[in-house]
Amino acid sequence: MDNPYAPARGKQVTWERVEDLRFDLGRSRVSEGPEGLGGWLILVMLGLLSTLLSALPAMRIQLAAIAGGHVAARFDSGSPVYDPLEGALVCGELLATAGIVVGILVLVGLYVAKSRWFPRGYIGLMIYVFAAQVLDHTVALGMGAIGSDEFSERLRGLVPRAVTAAIWICYMLLSKRVRNTFLH
Repeated sequence: MDNPYAPARGKQVTWERVEDLRFDLGRSRVSEGPEGLGGWLILVMLGLLSTLLSALPAMRIQLAAIAGGHVAARFDSGSPVYDPLEGALVCGELLATAGIVVGILVLVGLYVAKSRWFPRGYIGLMIYVFAAQVLDHTVALGMGAIGSDEFSERLRGLVPRAVTAAIWICYMLLSKRVRNTFLH
């Protein structure tokens, strides 16, 4: 009885044939499931764009406060509104917002290019935005710019954002579409 798994007699094995028989576990796993910038990834892009559209007016307000002299007056010890911590808070908020805007613009480019760095960058941006908001509220409480009641209210407002971030981070880590689109 002939062995059905033995190579056929009379056929010569060439390197091209050997390469055709290679088994690539990583690629075979990637090909399962949906692929492309559709599905829930559309919501990811819409979320990035809506965050960008809300960050730009905040940046304009912060820049107007700096350019209008309001922040400079906070740093001037002879000014009646002297409060260097509040001026530093506005400058810190501006830098954090600028970081968010730059991060979103970079992520949009990575998204369109289907770069393998997009999921990592997106997770990093989600963590950065949440940490910046917590830090901003904590510093504002520490310097007395807000009371403890307002601080508690602001922290309660962060709970839905934390849940949203956790959901999208899990999506980036576990989604077959993300894996097939960006991690090939």
